[in-house]
Amino acid sequence: MVKFAVYIFPIILFCWLSAHGYIISGTVVDDNGTPLTDACVAISINQLAIAYSTTNAAGYYEFGDLTTPAMYTLTPSKPLYSFLPAESYAILVSTDIAGKNFVGIQIGRDEGGSIDVDGTVRTYRIHVPEYFSAEKKLPLVILLHGYTGQGVNMEQLTLGGFNALSDSERFIAVYPDGILRRWNDGRNTDWTSDDTGFISRLIDSLKSSHNIDDKRVFCCGMSNGAKMTIRLAFELPDKIAAFAPVAGANLAMPFYTYPADHKPVPLLIINGTADPSSPYTGGPITFGNEVISTTGTIKYWVEHNGCNLEPAVEWFDDLYPSDGTRAWKETYSSPAGADVVLCGILDGGHTWPAGFQYTSESIAGKTCRDISANNVIWEFFRDHCNYKIAGYVHDSVSRGIPSATVTLYGPDGNTIAAYVTGENGYYEFNRLARSTYTVTCGKDGQTFSAATVTYAPLDGDIENANFYNSNGLADNKLSVYTWPNPCRLDENSSIMFKGLPGRCKLSIYTIAGELVNSIEVTSPTGYYRWQALTDDGQAPASGIYIYHVKSLDDQTLSATGKIALIR
Repeated sequence: MVKFAVYIFPIILFCWLSAHGYIISGTVVDDNGTPLTDACVAISINQLAIAYSTTNAAGYYEFGDLTTPAMYTLTPSKPLYSFLPAESYAILVSTDIAGKNFVGIQIGRDEGGSIDVDGTVRTYRIHVPEYFSAEKKLPLVILLHGYTGQGVNMEQLTLGGFNALSDSERFIAVYPDGILRRWNDGRNTDWTSDDTGFISRLIDSLKSSHNIDDKRVFCCGMSNGAKMTIRLAFELPDKIAAFAPVAGANLAMPFYTYPADHKPVPLLIINGTADPSSPYTGGPITFGNEVISTTGTIKYWVEHNGCNLEPAVEWFDDLYPSDGTRAWKETYSSPAGADVVLCGILDGGHTWPAGFQYTSESIAGKTCRDISANNVIWEFFRDHCNYKIAGYVHDSVSRGIPSATVTLYGPDGNTIAAYVTGENGYYEFNRLARSTYTVTCGKDGQTFSAATVTYAPLDGDIENANFYNSNGLADNKLSVYTWPNPCRLDENSSIMFKGLPGRCKLSIYTIAGELVNSIEVTSPTGYYRWQALTDDGQAPASGIYIYHVKSLDDQTLSATGKIALIR
C-alpha cells in the first residue's frame, strides 16, 4: 500500500493542479525602492520561455493560471538596468507563490535624438555605455526595427541585450525610427522615404556629437529592418564596416535593382528554415513580389566577395531541445576580409534567436534558444572592422619609389592583395578585418630595410607603414662637404649633408666621443646645413669629428663618418 500511494501521488497532484491554476508574482524596483514600470519578466521551464509579464506602475508583475507542476525560472530585463538576482526560481506544487522580487541597478544611459533630413525630422534612440566620454572613440551599432515597429521595439526584441553588450564591450547602440514604422528597403515603389540618406546623416551626426569610430560602424536589423540592412550593404559600404540581417536577408528580385559595382562587405545572415514571412527557399513575400532563396542569396554574396566556395560548417550544441530548433553556421572566408557567414536555424521562424517572442509561435514560428543573435552578431562585428594599412615606399632621402610591389598576406600566409606603387611611392590596403597580416615590399635591384612587417593583430588603422630603400646610406650615397666654398671653412660657411633620410637624428661627436651637437632633421630633399656650432652656439675647435646619422622612421637605417674642421 505504501508503494502504491507513492506511485499514484504525482498523477493525482497533476490532475488536481490542472484543474486549479496558480499564480507566481512579485515586484521589480530600483535600488532606491522606486517601482520600475515596463520591466519585462520572462518565465521559463527548462530554459524555454513560456510567457512574459510587463510590470505596471507599482512595479508589479504576475503570471496566472499556471497548471504544470515544475521548477520555473523568472528572468527580469529592462534597458539600462542589471538585476539582483539575475534570475529567480520557483517550484510550483500546490499554492500561489508571491514575493519573487527583483532590484534593478541602472547602468549606462539612453538618449533621444533627432536630425533633419531634407526637411523631414527623423528620430532615434541611442544607448551610450556607463562612464561614456567623447574623448575616446567607440564603435557604433545601428539596429533597425521590423515593419510596424519603432526603435524601442528593437530594444525589446533583443531583450535589452545590445544595451548590455554596449556596457560590457564599450560601444554605442542606436535605434533609428522608420517613417510610418517601416523602412524603404527597395521592394515597394510606394515607399519613398530616403532611409539610406537618413542612416548616412545619422552616422555623420553621431560622429560629430559622440566621436564614434567611423572605422567601426555596423548595422543589423530584423525583418523589414533586415532588408533595409541589405540595401545599406549595397549603398553605404564606405560608411558601414559589416552587416547582419536577421529573418529577411534574402535578396529581393526584380523590384529592387541593386547596383552591380558595389563593394564586397562582410555579411552575417541569420535565417530560419521555417520562416513564414521571408521563406528560406524563396518565393512571395508581403509588400513585394518575390525573394530568391537563402541559398541563392549566399551564393550571390560569396561569388561577389571572392570568398572560398567551400564553407567551414559547424553545428551549435542543442542546448534546449524543447525549443524544437537546431542552429548551424557556414563560414565562407574571404582573403580580403569580406567574409560571408550563414547562421541557419533549422525549423526556426520569423524570430530573433534568444530574443523576445513578440507574437505567438503559430504566427511567427519558433524561436531558437541554442544561440543568442545578440552575441553572434556582436562577435562578427568585432572581428570585421574597416581598417587599413597604408604608407610609402621611399628611398633614403624620402623620395617615392615607383613600381615597387607591396604584398599583403593573411594569417595563414595566403596572398590577399598586391599593390604596385606610383610615382610618389604610396600604397594602401582597405577594408581589413581585425586579424593578423604580414606586409612585404620588394623591387628588382633594391634592398629594403625591414622589408617584412607583421601586425598581430591589426587593431586599428596603420597609416605610416613606410618602407625605406636601405641602399642609400649603406652604399655611401651620403656625402658631406663645406658650403658654399668646399675648400674653406669660415664664419660664413656651413657643413652640408646630402642624402639624409627625410627624418633623422644627426649627432656630432669629438674624436674622444663627447657629444658636440644633436639635431633632429626633417628634410624632404635630403639636404641639411649644419652651421658648425655646438649645442650652445659656440664654434668648436679645429680637429677631427665623428658624425652619426640615424633615421627616425627606420631604426635600421644609419651611417657614421668623419669630418675635419680646419679654421
